[in-house]
Amino acid sequence: MKKLFKSIVLVCLSVSLSFATEIATKQPTSFEVGMYNVKNSNLLKVFVEKKSREVLCLKIKNVNGDVVLNQYFGKRDKKVGMEIDLEALENGKYQMEFSTKNESYIKEIEVKKGKTVQLDKKIIL
Repeated sequence: MKKLFKSIVLVCLSVSLSFATEIATKQPTSFEVGMYNVKNSNLLKVFVEKKSREVLCLKIKNVNGDVVLNQYFGKRDKKVGMEIDLEALENGKYQMEFSTKNESYIKEIEVKKGKTVQLDKKIIL
């Protein structure tokens, strides 16, 4: 009986964890997010349109879970546009988490900065 109970608890726990992940990554209903990377630059343009009068928090976290950017949008902010300069970030994967009191949306981004290579100029006649 104990073995059966432990199996049921384990199944319920794994189902609830996968459900929580699914909720966090689906599109929220109280706000909309749009973003794009500006070509040939390290700028990321982020646009947020809130449908409710809740405070919205934007956090960018590295793979260790450390917060590298924390930005709040107030109750009165309905439409917000901002530029995020990714130049200061190291190459790697990051998570952008948009969250209100009741919902959260997570978007993964990857920073890849190329190195500028100076080529020797040669004139061949």
